[in-house]
Parts: sequence; structure tokens; C-alpha cells
Amino acid sequence: MGSIDYQRNWESRYTYPVDESGVQEESLHIVKFEYAGGSRTYVTSLPGQESTLWMDLMLQENILSGIWQEETSPSGRYRGELFHGVIHLIMNSACTRAEGKWLGHNQRRTKVNVGEWVLEREKTAPS
Repeated sequence: MGSIDYQRNWESRYTYPVDESGVQEESLHIVKFEYAGGSRTYVTSLPGQESTLWMDLMLQENILSGIWQEETSPSGRYRGELFHGVIHLIMNSACTRAEGKWLGHNQRRTKVNVGEWVLEREKTAPS
């Protein structure tokens, strides 16, 4: 297995239910991996995006698992609300793509939601 590229930006995409009807939307962030020592790594959204995303992950072989948190845009649908939960991803052998599932709460904090999450290294290095 390769190793995580801490220099390049990564694209973070996840789907989430908009309401009880089951309609799904996708959220996109540009993020960076940051080595935190041992098997621990952080993932943080780059500045200037509408919402702020953060993950604290453990990497064991090709498995990434941990917690995530997103502070939504103050001017968006969720008006600066804080969402959080757990995440479990499987990294491919080239360490360029991790896919898996997230678990978290709905806006009213009355239901647990689950959805797809993908982290994919951008093809070109930042300039």
C-alpha cells in the first residue's frame, strides 16, 4: 500500500438526506490531510469555503476511522449549525481514494442518518 499524500489537496464529498422524504444532496469540500503522529491524522477543509469540515482519524493499514464535525454556513439552509458523527473509510492501495460511510444526526436531533463519503486526492499538485 502507498502512503497518504499530505502535500496535495483532496476532494471530500458526502451525501446526506435533506428531509424525511429521502431526497439526497451532496456536499463538497476541498481538504488537506495533516499527520498528527502515530496512526492519527487530521483532515481539515481549506479556508474560504462556505462551511468548515474537520475529521480526527486513525489509520490502520487501509482503514480510516474516527469522528467528523461540520460547522455549516451561517447564511445557508442550516444557519451555522454544528453537525458531527463517526466515519469509517477504506483507502485504495494507491492511497488516492477512500470511500465509506458516515453516521450522524439530523437537524432536529431526532434521528440518526447514514450516508456515503468519499475522499479523493486531486489529480494535480497545488501551485
